[in-house]
Amino acid sequence: MQQTTLRAHPPHDNDDGGHAYNNTYNSMSTATASVPNTSLVIRNVTIDARRTSVRLEPEMWQALTDICRRERCSIHNLCTMIASLKDGPGSLTAAIRVFIMSYYRDASTEDGHNRTGHGSGSVLQPLYAKLAREAMRNVDKADSMPKPHNRDEW
Repeated sequence: MQQTTLRAHPPHDNDDGGHAYNNTYNSMSTATASVPNTSLVIRNVTIDARRTSVRLEPEMWQALTDICRRERCSIHNLCTMIASLKDGPGSLTAAIRVFIMSYYRDASTEDGHNRTGHGSGSVLQPLYAKLAREAMRNVDKADSMPKPHNRDEW
């Protein structure tokens, strides 16, 4: 395992849902830990006046930020609400991911799916194209490999 420096970045443009950036509670620190390379971003959030670290993918942080802007609340308040509603001793990070998925799922409508092309298979087109390219490469490799000689030709 290699030594990796994980750097939590401060929020972008009022990332806390429109509230002023408060260095006391939103301070982002650099932590050095012995962890594998990861795309996860660590940020500190305050839940019920208790500071804790949360590791999420950048896309999840962006989704959380977008939700906070729409709901006009801080990330801290939203995470406090998520923590208070989560079932059992599960991780806060998992609860945040489930909340984000549920929020967008609840917001989706048939009209919205139709406008974005969902259901037409268009979302899967890049996957289909990739699979077709891989299949063609495998065919090309098979064609370029030497063919075994027939025993009868010996």
